[in-house]
Parts: sequence; structure tokens; C-alpha cells
Amino acid sequence: MTEREAFIEAIAANPDDTVRLAFADWLQENGEEDRAEFVRMLHELRAGWCEAKCPKQLPQSLQSLRNRVQELFESRGAIWLASFYRALGSEPPTLRQERWSSRLWRRVTGNRSHQMGEKFSHLLFGCIRIEGRSDEPVESLYLFNGFVSCLRVSLESRLPIRDITAAFRLEPVNDLRVTIAGNLDQWQRLNAPCLARLRSLTIGVPNEHNQQILEILENVFHGHHWSGLNELTLERSAPNFQPGPREYIEQLAHSPLLSNLHSLSLMVEQPDLHLLTHQPQIENLRTFSVWGRLMPGATGVIASAAFRPNLEELDLTQSYLEGDWTRALAIVAWPKLRSLDLGGNELTDTGVRSLLPLIPRLTDLSLCGSNITDAGALALADAIDPEKMERFSLSYNPLSPETVDALRIRFGERFHFTASTESP
Repeated sequence: MTEREAFIEAIAANPDDTVRLAFADWLQENGEEDRAEFVRMLHELRAGWCEAKCPKQLPQSLQSLRNRVQELFESRGAIWLASFYRALGSEPPTLRQERWSSRLWRRVTGNRSHQMGEKFSHLLFGCIRIEGRSDEPVESLYLFNGFVSCLRVSLESRLPIRDITAAFRLEPVNDLRVTIAGNLDQWQRLNAPCLARLRSLTIGVPNEHNQQILEILENVFHGHHWSGLNELTLERSAPNFQPGPREYIEQLAHSPLLSNLHSLSLMVEQPDLHLLTHQPQIENLRTFSVWGRLMPGATGVIASAAFRPNLEELDLTQSYLEGDWTRALAIVAWPKLRSLDLGGNELTDTGVRSLLPLIPRLTDLSLCGSNITDAGALALADAIDPEKMERFSLSYNPLSPETVDALRIRFGERFHFTASTESP
């Protein structure tokens, strides 16, 4: 392993800025002054924004710094990333500003999917997003604080994935997102020992369901290189919230990678969660998220899951739950639960009253986009332990201005509220 590769591995293993800034010094000493400057400016920009308490309107000094960061990346980013892209079988993207004729054409045609501003929309968090070409293996990637941390590849590309191992030597990727297609050869090219570095994996499965997809999923879920993995997301693009094939969950439920997971997100419309949530190897899970249309009784299944005694974060956002579904969550003990997000469900004041036994232990509570009125909001406020609560969000609920003012006085910046009539 070269000195450069040692830095790449260290950054992938440690999200702390100290290693990145040390690598910037190494880059400076080894003739890569422009990327060293880029890393340092990104760090300065994010630190300045956080120190200013995340203002919506940037001070002039930070705006000038942001502009310099963007200009430097647009002029040099394609050069920095060229070897990485080519190792994966893709060509580096064009990052310079579009000419006025291209911008006009996009405006006339209504094609706004690749506007230049989109890649820098999260720059203040240190993040830059780059979209790939539709016919190449690299779908997109994210740079975090100057280096590629997240990579999305597609197994349906007509071009082969070349050398994932070489690519991982060049950038500290620790988050991989794979769009599954019926191409087992592409997965075999991707399946390499370097995947042991990954901490997070997202698998995107297609709407169509066939034996080829199941075969690839079985290979992925039973891969031998997931030793470092602790976060898994299974997502599926399904219009009208149609239930996903149960075979996907069956494959996952019998996968050895479950034993190492700390976080599991199921972005698949799957009504029968019992098979997965009651696997003994999932008992150490700390975060569990389900998005999609859940069937009646789903909360009871989750409340009896093997991971309940150790779970710290539960997210059932946009699960379209109806009726008295909160009672099943609150009648059992959640000894380590600290974060609860039930936004986007049919939650009324009656449901809030059922939840009250859970509230005192929480540090983060989000019940956005529901039907909670002043009475429910005040009942929640009374149940909250003010010494513990760090974030309390009731946006897009029908609350009166008086109640919102009272909660802001009581909780200060910890209380978050946006009225339904306001833009998100």
C-alpha cells in the first residue's frame, strides 16, 4: 500500500476532518496544490457556516468562499476524478458551467434534471453530487469534504464495470449504492474483496420481478465481502405503493449480513414484515426504518421484533398508517429508544395520547404532516423531559399561532414548526 492509498483507507474508515486535512497537507507537498486548496476551503466553508449557526442568508465572506469552491471544482474536478471514473468504465463528466444556449434549450424543453446548481445544493454540508451518463456504470457519486464517499453504480449498463479495486484505491468510498438488473456478470465484476471497506450499502431493485433478479439478489445478500457493513437500505421504485415481492424479503431474511447491521431501511412496499423482523440475527439493530404502505397490524409486528430491546431509532415516515396504530408501539418497553419519527401518517390527538408513555425517554421526536391539534401538541409538550429533548418537530399540523408561540418559548430552537401554508 502506498502512502496515498493509506490516507485513502484512513479517510474511508474515519469521518473526522483531521485525516482529510492531514491528507491535504500531503497533497500540497506532493504537487497537488489545487486539490489541497479545495479540501481546505470546503472545510473552512462548512465550519464558518456552522459557526454562524446555519444562516439562510450567507455572509458576504462565506458567499465569496463558496463561489471560489465552486469555480475551483468546475475547473479542476473532472481532472481529479478522471482516473476514478475510468477505473469504473465511465468517462468523467463535464463540470464547467453550461453555455447560454444549453441553458436556454433546457428551459425551452423543460428538462431541468441536470441544472448546474443541483450539484452544489448541499455544499454547505461539504457535499457535492455529480450525475453520470445514463448508459454508463456510474449513475452518480457524492463528494464529502473533498473526496468521493458515496458511489452509485448500475448493473444494467451496456458498458462493463472495469476495476472496482483500482477505483477504491483512488477515492475513500465507504457508501455503495447498486441498481440491480438482470446482469450477473456485472455483479461479479463488482464483487471484490475491497467491498469489505464499505459501511453502507443501498440496493435498488427494479419493478419487474423475475428469476434473474432473484439470483443476483441472492448473490449480493450472501456475498463474502460485507464484513465492514453496518447500514443497509433496500429500495424499490413502485408507483401507487404496490407491495414488493415477498421473495426479496425472504432473500434478505436469510442473509448472513444481517448479523453485522446496526441500521436497516426497507424502502419497499412489503406488508409482511414478520419474516424479517423476527430473525434472531437482527437483534442488535439500532435503527429501523420502513417507508411505504404498511398493512394493519404492522406496528404490532414491529413492537414484537427481535431488535426491540436494543433499538435506538424508529422511523415509520410515510407508512400511511391509519386507525389506533400507536397503541401497539406504546404498550411494550423500548429501553433504548431515543428517536421516533412517525411523520406523514394518520396521527390524531387520540393516537398522541396512546404514545405518551414513550415520550419522556426520547431525545428526538418528529410527528410532521399529521392531524395533531393544539390539545395533542400540548399533551406531548407536557410529557417531554426538557432535560433530554434535543429536537421536537410538529411541522404541517393544524396548530394555532398561540400554541406554536408557547412551544417555541418552552423549547426554543429545539422546537421546529412550519405551517401547512408555508413552503417546506
